[in-house]
Amino acid sequence: MTAEDRIKLARDHNTPIKTLVELSRDRDPWIRELIAWHPNTPVEILNLLSRDQDKDIRERVARNPNTPAETLAELSSDESVWVRNFVAQHPSTSIEILAKLNRDESPWVCEKVASNPKWLAVQKSGLLDIAKFASKWLIVL
Repeated sequence: MTAEDRIKLARDHNTPIKTLVELSRDRDPWIRELIAWHPNTPVEILNLLSRDQDKDIRERVARNPNTPAETLAELSSDESVWVRNFVAQHPSTSIEILAKLNRDESPWVCEKVASNPKWLAVQKSGLLDIAKFASKWLIVL
């Protein structure tokens, strides 16, 4: 099968699950990235792709609406700020992980936590250290 054929299959929403599973092991990172983004990719495959060495693939997993909270929790410690950013935005990320990401070294990730629909729940949970949060964002004139 040509690369063009594999790309077409990876983009097609009617591609059978068995084919998606096969394509998830493709040597071409672009194909694996398309599978990580595919709406019908099984959760088990998303879990596997979340450990791919290519950060772009892990980013796509973090952005996939079907990625489970457990996988997002693993990705919340990813070395890539981009991956952590997408985890912070994901509606399935647990409030515990959002509280953890709110202490991230990247202000950008913290900003994305604050834009998550669960932000109010994080604030009410008692998991948030308000003093640390406030000092992180304090601007000294």
